[in-house]
Amino acid sequence: MDAPLAIRARGITKCFGDVIALDGVDLDVAQASLTAGLATPPACGVDTPAPQNPLAAAVPSAGVPADKQQLAAKWDEWKSHQWLTGPDAKPDYANPAQMNHFTWYQSHEWKKPYPGEDKIFAPEDVPGAYIPSPESDG
Repeated sequence: MDAPLAIRARGITKCFGDVIALDGVDLDVAQASLTAGLATPPACGVDTPAPQNPLAAAVPSAGVPADKQQLAAKWDEWKSHQWLTGPDAKPDYANPAQMNHFTWYQSHEWKKPYPGEDKIFAPEDVPGAYIPSPESDG
């Protein structure tokens, strides 16, 4: 027995100027296929909200090598001051250079420097982390 259909479209035609992109296409989408992927966790990991206590000390995960624990703690402190998730999340709040480095370091378990660099930087030392405002003298 076939699954019930959520969408059925017949004879779809789409043109771009003189170019016919679709010509008489029929489309059936089963109900189950629309929500099948929603029950699985995202491939990049589960998004968890920031700690509720802003004064709570950040603790690096056990997967951080011993020689990178202090750097990871600085990054956790940096992250606690960003508006990355939750109801108060602000798009483009975090500095892009710092955000790129942070996600790179996390995804490579604090073992591999950012491409083109020879070491793992603290948040304040990331090249391009300081972007002067138009109102400043630079």
